[in-house]
Amino acid sequence: MIRWFAAAVSAVFVMIASPTIAAECGKGGQGAVTIEYATGKSAVTSEHRKLLAPFADTAKFRDWVCVFAQVDAQGSKAANIRLAEARAQKVKKFLISRGVKADRILIAKEEKGSTLLGLIGADQQGDRRVTVSYE
Repeated sequence: MIRWFAAAVSAVFVMIASPTIAAECGKGGQGAVTIEYATGKSAVTSEHRKLLAPFADTAKFRDWVCVFAQVDAQGSKAANIRLAEARAQKVKKFLISRGVKADRILIAKEEKGSTLLGLIGADQQGDRRVTVSYE
């Protein structure tokens, strides 16, 4: 009976809190780590793993983890949306492999580039990224 009640209370909290927390995902947080990608790539590289592993080791003890994916302005919007999602999902999979609980990971995406000029491919390098943080 107590387990059922605890599970019910937890589920209600998640339903109430998740939209609020998800709305803030990508707008800060603690322990933030940013990894950058080459154009069109979504794999979590060995360099990415070196940066993400220490983050995951701490994040697995946190209530919420945010995976915020952003793309540059090159290519079609549809392709960029797919690319942002692929990057976010692969980072999520890596975090889960390091002990972060899947139900505590929130994903947010910025589906357009944010560089001021964005006219030159090299200028957009900083837009091709995933930032992870925790609360």
